[in-house]
Amino acid sequence: RLQTLTELSLNSALLSPEWQQQLTQLQPRGDLHESYLKLQLQAEQPPRYFARARVENLAVKPWKKVPGVEGLDFQFNLDQESGVVDLASTAAHIDTNGLIRELLPLERAAGRVTWQHTNNGWRLALRQLDISNQDLAAQLQGSIDLPVGDLSPQVNLQAQITRGNGAMTFRYLPVGIMHEKTGAWLDRGIVAGQVSDGAMVLQGPLRQFPFVDGSGRFEIGFKVKEAIVDYADGWPRIEQVAADVKF
Repeated sequence: RLQTLTELSLNSALLSPEWQQQLTQLQPRGDLHESYLKLQLQAEQPPRYFARARVENLAVKPWKKVPGVEGLDFQFNLDQESGVVDLASTAAHIDTNGLIRELLPLERAAGRVTWQHTNNGWRLALRQLDISNQDLAAQLQGSIDLPVGDLSPQVNLQAQITRGNGAMTFRYLPVGIMHEKTGAWLDRGIVAGQVSDGAMVLQGPLRQFPFVDGSGRFEIGFKVKEAIVDYADGWPRIEQVAADVKF
């Protein structure tokens, strides 16, 4: 179990104070299977290691700019410089640490996630990551650069949306980085609708979202039918809308 491995690691002298702090914040839990670890220790040198395993029901708390997860199943290979995760989950949740209002439920999460140490921090890459639940189905790919220090993460993500329920839009709005008035209007304005054939592009420094200063790019386009829009108090609802939407 990951809990036991974490306790052993924290009580050993193998981890630097920085890694001990990170592990304490993450609070990893889950079951390990088919695990292998190779560790090389040299005097006055950071440890070198290689590990692989199959993990069931992983749970970690959000850490800095990285979301937390619950119930994730996957296989991984990693060393001190890079790693690969192949996801195969059917009942997981993502904790975006305030980016969206609720835990993001995932009835399916399949694909590859990699990370690589760079000169400026870490690069996280998504390779044909398929996610779906009762409200939506999409495929994501791209990268997120996580710099050292207090610099903003740099995002380059693309998504293809094959299915979406407009009535559940409020669950997925990025309220943590969205202007309050924009979020309030979308909460109220999008009442219903069936979304298909959609695409999203998100590029730029995440802290500058929605990039009103021109520092990045955020575009969404999709087809919608049977939509209901409640534009404003005193205005009649617009119903049975079918349209190609871009913004």
